[in-house]
Amino acid sequence: MRALFDAATDELHAQLSAWAHAARPARFVVRRLLPESNTITVDIAKPRPATNADRFVVAVREDCIPATVITATVGTLTTTERKATFNSAEALQRWMLATV
Repeated sequence: MRALFDAATDELHAQLSAWAHAARPARFVVRRLLPESNTITVDIAKPRPATNADRFVVAVREDCIPATVITATVGTLTTTERKATFNSAEALQRWMLATV
């Protein structure tokens, strides 16, 4: 079960990285702080000063495998502005673009 969960997280990270690197101008920086973690941090390249958000924290929910359920929050290191749940990387990407 853990191998399936790790593969889902790796795939999501790869999709988000490819999407972020292809954008011109760059709007997001995708990184994983801990290699074995399911948490993916997506920094907003140029956060708007009026918002209280400079990053997204994205994770694949382990309790939902084999279905893909992605949870995401937007905010700062110490605050959460909004939370959302998605069933695809594409839906997550649309939400991220609409949010920034």
